[in-house]
Amino acid sequence: MRRRKLPAGVQTLRKIREDDCYYVDKTAYIHQLVTGCSHCFLSRPRRFGKSLLVEVRSALNLALLTAMAPDVSATAECSRLEQLLANHDFAGVERLFRAFFASVPHEWYANNNIAHYEGYYSAVFYSHFAGAGIDVVAEESTSHGRSDIVVRHRNAVWVFEFKGNGDAGDALAQIGERGYAEKYRHLDLPIHQVGVAFSEQTRNISAFEVKDA
Repeated sequence: MRRRKLPAGVQTLRKIREDDCYYVDKTAYIHQLVTGCSHCFLSRPRRFGKSLLVEVRSALNLALLTAMAPDVSATAECSRLEQLLANHDFAGVERLFRAFFASVPHEWYANNNIAHYEGYYSAVFYSHFAGAGIDVVAEESTSHGRSDIVVRHRNAVWVFEFKGNGDAGDALAQIGERGYAEKYRHLDLPIHQVGVAFSEQTRNISAFEVKDA
């Protein structure tokens, strides 16, 4: 039996295949990871490097986005989002997410009412940020509650609050009333408060409002 080389130091599937190295396909575990448990803990060996764990999170979320909208290039989508955030392009961010939701096949909504739940839309936002390798935290705790998503990227902080079948103005009001932005004042960076509302009927964003803190 012919012995293949071990892919020591090889980081791309293409190189592994070209060099005829050993490769164990474990992509099926992604489905098990997503559907088989409510909480997942991704650990790393001591001194192994945080960047590897970030890459795993990014790859997992890119796979999720690809599964949701096969016609959309998740990698290009997340790269575009990173640039929009860096440029503080609020309208561009809104357009990107509207286009993605419009690209999700109708079969996703068959025999279920997933479009009714705010968590579905929030998860799509989170997967975009995580897929882009951006610093993102869901359900960020503060002294007066929890903000849905907080993004810290380059030269700004973005605080997101979502309302399923609600009003974007109410989402913005909640950010202000509960002081979600106060936690980041010490960073001396621009803080963008973003209220997003969704419609179960259109299965998309119904309103997107931004206000600087």
